[in-house]
Amino acid sequence: MILSISILLISCGGEESSSGTQSASSSTAIPSVTNSWTQVGGVVAENTILKKAPSVVIHNSIPYIAIGRTIYVDPSDVSKGTRNVVEVKFFNGNDWQPLGGPLNHDLRNPAYSPSMAIHNNILYVSFDEYIYNDPANVSAGGYRSVYVKYFDLNSGSSWQLLGSEVNPSRNKTAKDSAIIIDNTNELVHIKYSFGTDIQYAVFHLGTSGGWISTLQTAIILLFSSPSLPTGAPDVLTTKVHPGYGQFFNDSVLVFQDNNDFYVSHDEYFYNDPNNVSAGGQRQTYVHKYDGASFIKLGDKLNSNAVSTIFNLELFFINNIVYALFEEHDGTKRSLILKKYP
Repeated sequence: MILSISILLISCGGEESSSGTQSASSSTAIPSVTNSWTQVGGVVAENTILKKAPSVVIHNSIPYIAIGRTIYVDPSDVSKGTRNVVEVKFFNGNDWQPLGGPLNHDLRNPAYSPSMAIHNNILYVSFDEYIYNDPANVSAGGYRSVYVKYFDLNSGSSWQLLGSEVNPSRNKTAKDSAIIIDNTNELVHIKYSFGTDIQYAVFHLGTSGGWISTLQTAIILLFSSPSLPTGAPDVLTTKVHPGYGQFFNDSVLVFQDNNDFYVSHDEYFYNDPNNVSAGGQRQTYVHKYDGASFIKLGDKLNSNAVSTIFNLELFFINNIVYALFEEHDGTKRSLILKKYP
């Protein structure tokens, strides 16, 4: 099992000024592996609107990715506007293709924030959708609810709804769900925002009982982040990369079964550290901890000198590390998967 948590790199060497700019503390280069990151297929999706890292499931060594993105109502006439969809894509060996089409109940309704899990060769995706009372007249209002749909990878041809709405009522906004499946007891667990509260719900597969709202401690613990393994270094104070720069966002930390771990690192490199108004570039790297020090894997993940990376997710297939991320090139956001080596 691969565990994934987010941490905030509080100190990475050097002293930080009140503006967040970090001074150089060492000129010693972090050891680097000379292989490079290579892109898997083409762009997974364009015009993505992710609010969190993409949800990834590995099945038979094939990555399945649940995403939210904006598509044109009519690509040949952009004046007709856009819509927000949730969809799943998978790599067929050559390129990325959609699985069963968008999950929206009605493509005129916007859908967001997918989370995905798998059980017995069936993919389950939770997401939230704003249901207009009248899709032809959006000013008539509506409500936002959480749903779960599933796709049978053995024999399915389309997405099917699991039960009905996860939330117990429509008097509050339901959104930002996360899904976990208890394979032993065949229970689908959902955590989501319900108004200003955090709500939990469970669905027993193989029954027609529907979604049951619950706040049981056992369910809450399923969503708790794992702790660091015994003997791991203190990553909150260990220097990952020396030099000038300003740090952005949370790092992503993932473990392999052997407790090796990899950590991502964002840093803004100034063109001239003595003249920050000269600009620079935010670059993203991945390091492996070898038991004694961090080793940088190849060069930066950024595809070019002007792009910026968001919502990074790290995972492994057959001992190869993969980096899935959203990249902004100044005009649009695209979802890209790279592997190392």
